[in-house]
Amino acid sequence: MMEHTDGELRSREVCSRKKVSKQDYLTNDNDQAVVEICITRITTAIRETGSIERHGAALVSLWESCLEHNLQPQGKDEDTPHAKIASDITSCILQLQRIELSWPPYM
Repeated sequence: MMEHTDGELRSREVCSRKKVSKQDYLTNDNDQAVVEICITRITTAIRETGSIERHGAALVSLWESCLEHNLQPQGKDEDTPHAKIASDITSCILQLQRIELSWPPYM
């Protein structure tokens, strides 16, 4: 298990929120890749450390900022970058909730 400090997670959350809010985010492949990596690291750290109570609000804030953008698919089976982030965050929150409630895994 990797060690994650609160400061590292907060800086990734802030970085991600700033990047997804930029005008050119939809066309900036580099920023999209950075945000994808940050989201993966944030959600992994939250799962590994059980720190959803400390970082949940920032994660929901990022999720809400994604909802302010167009989430409609741009092509056949192609989600927008904001929709992908919102989906990843939703999945993380639901997985954590299922673990907390000891729900059986989906089949």
